[in-house]
Amino acid sequence: MFRWMVNERDWIYKSIFLSYTDPANTSILFSLSIMMIVWIIGYFMDKKKLYV
Repeated sequence: MFRWMVNERDWIYKSIFLSYTDPANTSILFSLSIMMIVWIIGYFMDKKKLYV
């Protein structure tokens, strides 16, 4: 169903995060960056009073 999303996340994970950090820290760094992106989007939506 969301096959394109898995491929993009896999590409970002392997090409950006895995190439600069060791595998032990890559997973936590990737998850924290995804969480920050979602929180930033939520912050701007809250400032504009856009609630879904």
